[in-house]
Amino acid sequence: MVIDCLILIKPWLEKILSGEKDMELRGSCTHKRGVIGLIESGSRKIKGFATVSDCLELDKETFDGSVERHQIQGDVWDKLPYKRKFGWILKNPVRLEKPINYMHPWGAVIWVKVDLPVEVKNGKMYIEGREIGERVEG
Repeated sequence: MVIDCLILIKPWLEKILSGEKDMELRGSCTHKRGVIGLIESGSRKIKGFATVSDCLELDKETFDGSVERHQIQGDVWDKLPYKRKFGWILKNPVRLEKPINYMHPWGAVIWVKVDLPVEVKNGKMYIEGREIGERVEG
């Protein structure tokens, strides 16, 4: 099954997989929903999975009130590299005990599509017997 995988730098990836962070800040909205892979930038390895449940456009007040969710500390609103700011909401992180290697396509910087050995049983998705989330159509 082909899964969309999000590329993240290690500190943010670790916070997502540990459950400390459930909002990934980006400069555009995502319409993706459901299970995604989580890739550590530069590693060529899928380190885990999470479920994208929503995408919210953020204003400064909402950003400042969501520090515990996005984990970006300090007065940085005007320093962020995005004209518009969006919080991608990530739920149910699953860290893989053994990361999955993949072939990284040239030029990919945000998303990579990876064909993975996913099993679907009763609407739930599994890799190597471990549940990674619910299947979402579309």
